[in-house]
Amino acid sequence: MTEQTAAWQRVVDRYYTTEDQARWREKMGALPSGFDPAAYQAKWADIGSRIAAALPLDPASNAAQAYLTEWNALLKPFTMAADARMRTEVVALYERMDEWSTETTPGFTKAVWDFIKAAAVARG
Repeated sequence: MTEQTAAWQRVVDRYYTTEDQARWREKMGALPSGFDPAAYQAKWADIGSRIAAALPLDPASNAAQAYLTEWNALLKPFTMAADARMRTEVVALYERMDEWSTETTPGFTKAVWDFIKAAAVARG
């Protein structure tokens, strides 16, 4: 287990029950064969750093909406495997990002998360 994986596990243990974690493992087992978690994480770091570098940015702008489209496309493997409860849980986890972001990173900052939410609202 890498330190990054161990750090994520500590965060997960804090916010999810053993039963929740088992449900997540089962659902995430439905990801396409050949899914590479390390490459996926690298894509989050890439988009997170590009958005951070572009901020501040009007959430309704064409550039912001392009980032939102890219973000949603990157979410596709998760949204295909996750159920509605999991989607709600992950939003709740990221809403509490200030509590755990010094321990590990999803590849983006709270400012990027807040921007993506604002861009989604602007899209309607």
